Amino acid sequence: MVLKIVLGLIGVLALLVGGVLLTAALLPREHLATGETLIEAPPEVVAARIADPAGYPAWRKGVLIDQVRREGERVLWRETSQGDKVDYALDVEAPGRRWRTTILTEGLPYGGYWLIELTPEGAGARVRVSEHGFVDNLAFRALGRFVFGFDSSLKTWLADLASAR
Repeated sequence: MVLKIVLGLIGVLALLVGGVLLTAALLPREHLATGETLIEAPPEVVAARIADPAGYPAWRKGVLIDQVRREGERVLWRETSQGDKVDYALDVEAPGRRWRTTILTEGLPYGGYWLIELTPEGAGARVRVSEHGFVDNLAFRALGRFVFGFDSSLKTWLADLASAR
């Protein structure tokens, strides 16, 4: 009797996991997520924060930055967050107005880039982030779609930037 119950529970769990993975496989690999916020600081101050990855730990919670180096206008760095080490590049597309942050680390279950746009608004700055990402891992894809959302990282980044002093 106990064996039947255990086997039944294993079967239900297998069906549940299989259903989640099948659903995730039907979701698109790529996604676009956007967010924006108005920051009550002069645009040049906000732009300086965005353009300086070495200074990110001063305003981003739980982030360590190392191996920062410049290659012309491009800034490269390694970011450690929640135990993950990921290499990034920040390219200036329009000085003080638009940047592209690209994940360089290969072999991750996710990847892509962010477009960060700054527009002066009143005495402050409106910052908009567009994430052009992909998720290869089916479990991560399902979690991203149904649990935490593909925009959770950019919302946290924007909130941290807005609260920076």
